[in-house]
Amino acid sequence: MKKTLLIIFSIFLVYTAFSQVTTVPALPTESDVVTVTFDATQGDKGLMGYTGTDVYAHTGVVTDKSAGQWAYVISPWGTDIPKAKLTSLGGDKWQLSISPNIRAFYGVPAGEKILKLAFVFRNSGATKTGRATGGADIFQTVYDAGLTVSVASPVNGTIFNSGAPIAAQVNVSNANKLDIYLDNTLRTSNSGTTYTETIAGLAQGNHTLKAIATAIGGATAKDSTTFLVAQTPTTAALPAGMRPGINYTGDNSVCLVLYAPLKQNAYVLGDFNNWLPDVNYQMNVTPDGKTYWLNINNLTKGTEYGFQYLVDGTIKIPDPYTEKVLDPWNDSSIPAATYPNLKVYPTGKTTGLVSILQTGQTPYSWQVTNFTPPTNNNLVIYELLIRDFTDTHNYQGVISKLSYLKNLGINALELMPINEFDGNLSWGYNPALYFAPDKYYGPKNDLKLLIDECHKQGIAVILDEVLNHSYNNSPFAQLYWDTANSRPATNNPWYNVTSPNTSYSYGNDFNHESADTKALVDSVCSYWMKEYHVDGYRFDFTKGFTNTPGEGTPYDASRIAILKRMSTEIWKRKSNAYVILEHFCANTEETELSNFGMMIWGNINNNYCEASMGYTSTSDLSWGSYKARAWNNPTLVSYMESHDEERQVYKDITYGNAQGSYSTKTLGTALNRAALCANLFFTIPGPKMIWQFGELGYDYSINTCADLTINNNCRTDAKPLKWDYFTDPNRLALYNTYSQLIKLKQSYPVFSATDFTTDLTGAQKSIVLRKDASYAVALGNVDVVSANYTVTFPSTGTYYEYFKQQTLNVTSTSQTFNLQPGEYRLYTNFTTTGIEDNPTAPANAFNLSIYPNPSNGDTSIELSSTKGGNTSVEIYAMTGQKVASSMLTLQANTATTTNLKNIGLSSPNPGVYLVKIRQGVKTMSQRLVIR
Repeated sequence: MKKTLLIIFSIFLVYTAFSQVTTVPALPTESDVVTVTFDATQGDKGLMGYTGTDVYAHTGVVTDKSAGQWAYVISPWGTDIPKAKLTSLGGDKWQLSISPNIRAFYGVPAGEKILKLAFVFRNSGATKTGRATGGADIFQTVYDAGLTVSVASPVNGTIFNSGAPIAAQVNVSNANKLDIYLDNTLRTSNSGTTYTETIAGLAQGNHTLKAIATAIGGATAKDSTTFLVAQTPTTAALPAGMRPGINYTGDNSVCLVLYAPLKQNAYVLGDFNNWLPDVNYQMNVTPDGKTYWLNINNLTKGTEYGFQYLVDGTIKIPDPYTEKVLDPWNDSSIPAATYPNLKVYPTGKTTGLVSILQTGQTPYSWQVTNFTPPTNNNLVIYELLIRDFTDTHNYQGVISKLSYLKNLGINALELMPINEFDGNLSWGYNPALYFAPDKYYGPKNDLKLLIDECHKQGIAVILDEVLNHSYNNSPFAQLYWDTANSRPATNNPWYNVTSPNTSYSYGNDFNHESADTKALVDSVCSYWMKEYHVDGYRFDFTKGFTNTPGEGTPYDASRIAILKRMSTEIWKRKSNAYVILEHFCANTEETELSNFGMMIWGNINNNYCEASMGYTSTSDLSWGSYKARAWNNPTLVSYMESHDEERQVYKDITYGNAQGSYSTKTLGTALNRAALCANLFFTIPGPKMIWQFGELGYDYSINTCADLTINNNCRTDAKPLKWDYFTDPNRLALYNTYSQLIKLKQSYPVFSATDFTTDLTGAQKSIVLRKDASYAVALGNVDVVSANYTVTFPSTGTYYEYFKQQTLNVTSTSQTFNLQPGEYRLYTNFTTTGIEDNPTAPANAFNLSIYPNPSNGDTSIELSSTKGGNTSVEIYAMTGQKVASSMLTLQANTATTTNLKNIGLSSPNPGVYLVKIRQGVKTMSQRLVIR
């Protein structure tokens, strides 16, 4: 006969861990009809008070074959089906029937064991959801048939106030005896009757409740729970020199510091205490009640420990300043080649993001310690999304292409956000943590290696920082969260409850008037410059750095003060750091910020696209000049394309203008017009930015989907990689035009002159530059018909047309040219050397890719060059000793792959090596790290 015993105690919890979901039967098996009751007042309370009748279960199961992930979900997210609809019981309770049994309801095939039911509850349209505390999924164990015992309460890890009555609930099936132990002392034993008791007066500290069920015949089953009776935190001053976050105090010790004003207590949970609250890991609090801290000793040097903070008994967060997190939703999608030996998430022990500490880490050995970044006026920035730049989607992939970028001539690399963001395949403008590089791109030392290698090549590195907002996974948001309204709480030290911007709002809006937000901003900016040697920042949506209500464009003195303060703090730490703003505000405000030394993004995308397509009436390029804005300094970072704008050549071939046989929709013509625009872009003095692959005429829409259709919903999706463009002569010619113009800008001071005039409003355009006795004249016809155009030259005399290598004898400063549609020219009164030697194709360029790097010795080396021929590969130890070499024959523009063993290094010792390739007089080298 099946028998169920239930011991019930009345309960008054201070820090509750009540179940959001209860079931009948209490211990469901896969063959049972199960009634699930959802209590919307528990967990994150996202559906509490909901008055509609349309609540659905997004539900599946976890099985022994699903690796801890959901499986056999009965319908896609947001899809309403009748079997998933719950019935309202009133009082914020809802009921779901699972029948005829669990296995049939979910369609789980025989032979696959069902371990748990998984739920997220939602309304129709999914605008409101009911989840576990902290936004986690809800799980209900599915039990084996037969003898079973489960301690239902206290829930493992519950914290009670000192003196509060404590109760327990134990569910048992197929047993005739139940023994209850409290702290290993038998408290009660019965033979099948219901027993009720209220436990009171327990001492402060850790306690364990254990239940042992015995069946007829002597078989037993056990379950236990650990709970804690809270004690008042110890008040103690923060040790000298300790700052918020992880402070390493020795090879075996850390001091953890959490800034959490208005909170009552905090515990550290982690690998070192089985992820349970423990009085030995209760944090001290400073006398002002704002900061919690704890010293942890006896750690093993070099071992990674996962940990979280448990605040006020219900809030679990990673350390906001952690340099690495484990992510239960996304880590499984990170390739091992990108991030070798990634620590496994502690599934079943905790939920949410987990911070990592590791004592005794080997510091990265910087090769370049005295890099001088290019001056602002001389900057040519390459904006790059690591995900879409190479097929490895990681830092190593970018390193492998640095020779390509160096040959192009750029001198600054702007990386779209690389700190931890939600998901893996994001653009990165949904930040979660500000001090941890996103693992999808590789380990932190790979990022440092990328920056080091850039500096070796004379390339500065700029980070795209998102400090206007963050999203819900940010511990700064979670620590003070209004669950009922799904937004930051009114007492959150860092955020506004709602954004004051009435038109543009993203995520949770930072309150930049708050002293705590200012301190956070300063910490973020200081950290990446000090720890990663970055050269500056492009700040996303600085229009939002204000609490002034409105859409944000008008002049705002409070925002100016905020940005001036931020920039001043940055320059205190690094006097030549770049501060670039995506601002888009009134010109009076941008002028003031420019005068203060900040650089401002200048979006000229639409106008250059109109010029490229051949629509002359909307092709005014004047706003690409800082002088047109009446600025005193060349601080306008103008761009024809960015990550956020439609691609120029795509617009040409899709929407371009035509006249007779001349059409900008033709690819060859579109690429030539991209060169025309480049001639009217790089020759305007001031810093410039280009978006990746614009130099090759990338012609896939910004809204291209994975299946190559075009849809606005695919804007941030991964885009096709087109490195094969580099073998197309027409695209190579565009690349070469970009490269030549960039190198002219950086080599000849006239292209940074302050004395220049522009005529950029009409169909024919020009830029005239004067620097001492050096002059340059750039001109072009953006019309689709030929036209005569008169330009005033700075002087008479001999001029040299750069692209056609022709001489012009200027006898009168007024010169009239007949320009064909799309024709462009560049005249100088001096000859240029070392740049125009090969005007139709780039000089022989190497591409060297080493992967994985770092590695355990199983390393591939991929080489290619635009010419081909015999190429030597040599490997050197850092002592300078050559340890291996080989000779390969490369085919032009064709990749050749070899490995260490083939080169003669079959069992390399751990350490750092230099891989050097040589073809004639052309050489290239790259570091290789063997673990």
